[in-house]
Amino acid sequence: MRIKTVVERLAPYLLFVVGALAMSFKILVPSFWQDEAATLAGANRPISALLGMATKIDVVHATYYGLMHFWTNIFGFSVLWMRLPSLLAVGLTCALLYVLVRKLNGSYSVAVIASLLYLVLPRTHFASSESRSNALTATMAVALTLILVWALQSKRSGWLTWSIYAVVAAASTYVFMFSMLIAVPHAVYLLLKNRKQLWQLFGAWALALMAASPVFYWGYQERGQVSWIKVKPLATYLYLAIIQVNFNGQFWLAATFILLSVVVLVVYIFNRRSNRHDNLNDLVELGLMWGVLPSAALIAASYALHPYFVEHYLTFTTPATAIIASVAIHKLRFVWLRILVAALVLWLGFMSLDSSRSAHAHGPAWMPEVQDIAAHTKPGDGILLPDWRTRNSAEVQIMMDSYRVGYLLGRVDLSLIETGAKSNTLFGIHSNEKEAPKPTKLMPTIALVTDSVDTMPIESQIPDWMLRNYKIDHVDHFDASNITFFKLK
Repeated sequence: MRIKTVVERLAPYLLFVVGALAMSFKILVPSFWQDEAATLAGANRPISALLGMATKIDVVHATYYGLMHFWTNIFGFSVLWMRLPSLLAVGLTCALLYVLVRKLNGSYSVAVIASLLYLVLPRTHFASSESRSNALTATMAVALTLILVWALQSKRSGWLTWSIYAVVAAASTYVFMFSMLIAVPHAVYLLLKNRKQLWQLFGAWALALMAASPVFYWGYQERGQVSWIKVKPLATYLYLAIIQVNFNGQFWLAATFILLSVVVLVVYIFNRRSNRHDNLNDLVELGLMWGVLPSAALIAASYALHPYFVEHYLTFTTPATAIIASVAIHKLRFVWLRILVAALVLWLGFMSLDSSRSAHAHGPAWMPEVQDIAAHTKPGDGILLPDWRTRNSAEVQIMMDSYRVGYLLGRVDLSLIETGAKSNTLFGIHSNEKEAPKPTKLMPTIALVTDSVDTMPIESQIPDWMLRNYKIDHVDHFDASNITFFKLK
């Protein structure tokens, strides 16, 4: 067997490893952010309680919380173990993307380039560094597209193939509701390639959507949860779709990919008008539809139904951008130009990856506060968190309570009245810190965590029983919070 054949057969496995390892770069540096806090809160409860919560809030993420429930029961809630599923999902997307490109007449080099370009995109960097479903939505979109191509190319594609498609489509919708928008480019692509199979696609999606109907029903009931999303002018939506969805504001990387997309579009139009056959036309058509139509559909839904457009909701379109750019690089006439463009993209991609791994990439750096509390308290000691009187105070409460699960085990949340599992809420019900009930047994140390810009006197923030029984030991100041440590008198 020739070496080239062996390498090609091993390529998907190698790309899986490369993808996961590349995205593990400085993965522990960014602190958890509020969306990850929601994952922690959702996963850290019994499945029965999770199902109860899903009828009140976050049903669109409930399946992912369930998956993370079983994962964290085995591996725990550390930053690494919480984010590892996203790293593995990125690696699997690289492998599946290679197979997909090869199935669509892409050469070995185009397939490898597409997989590597997927790792260059800032949206991939963000998705890989958070314990959310975004990275998994891209994996499932590639898998679903691969099944579609398989059905198109196979002469024996029948009920079994489309049943598998329906199952994966339903699973994808359960993982994240807006993943169903992949149906739009799939339908248009099938309309161009084989209209006779459209009824099979519609049948598969009908089954998938019926299976996922609880997500749509409860998702509509919970639409007030996204009331913070506002309708935007069309120009703003276009900017978000072109610059933010894939590139997360990285302008020079976006400009490079846009130029590559223009190259592909010009070559494609020229080939179509001159009736020139090009093996990569199928790849270009699928990539363009996949990259554009879901954004267009979400913009239309935001005007017609409810404002739903959020950039990371479209993470599943990111592989399409990699496909288009890989074809563009392959089409460049001179080898030296291909190398130059590839080197530029890789350099810009690394700069993006590095910036996405800063301590403040997802917001405030909470780990120093957590480490400070861990160093000055022991299991059985108390933590007093602020109420939600301001947005900053709410963030302090959410983040500290979330880290308490994995890094501050045994510390008692003194303001917690009812857990999230019992109240069917994400973060539980808390009292005002001034009204925190007195514990049955006083603990040696209590850490009061307050918003760093909170100017209220300490005495006005702690309950009377603390004033009588505790004295201030010391205060530590951080970017996002101040921590006041109390000791028993």
